[in-house]
Amino acid sequence: MKATKIYAVMTNDKSIAYVTNLEAVFSTYEKAENHINQLFPNTVNTTREICEFDLDPYENQILNKLNYYFLAAYCKDDFYQIQVDKTSDHIFSQNMNYLDVDGDPTEQEPDFTYYCFAASAEEALTKFKAELLPYMKAHNINLPFAEPKINLSGKYFY
Repeated sequence: MKATKIYAVMTNDKSIAYVTNLEAVFSTYEKAENHINQLFPNTVNTTREICEFDLDPYENQILNKLNYYFLAAYCKDDFYQIQVDKTSDHIFSQNMNYLDVDGDPTEQEPDFTYYCFAASAEEALTKFKAELLPYMKAHNINLPFAEPKINLSGKYFY
């Protein structure tokens, strides 16, 4: 199912630090752009930005009753400890199904993180390992794995 896009005009008042407001939502980028150009052509103290969003994001994941998981692998006592957390924290869509390598890639024991939707912790672990193992092989990282720690409480224990 292809997501429907919406376009939000977000405002930032330069005199108030760290405050962003949703000003308006539009069905097309052009309508959002016209809103800014016609109503606020010479704004001095406020900046406006158009942000694209999906309407009904993650609808397929919800319909399929998938959960959101955070996975990490880190070196501890000459083993890689893998942690699997069913989480209720923010969804990082830019990191979804992406193996993030933390640290210098030339180091022998970098840390790894991964976010995904899955039906179970075991499925999430399978997805993680499908990304992790080829990376480790390509970078000659040969440390064994400890038994994975699985946390289904929705709170990190990292």
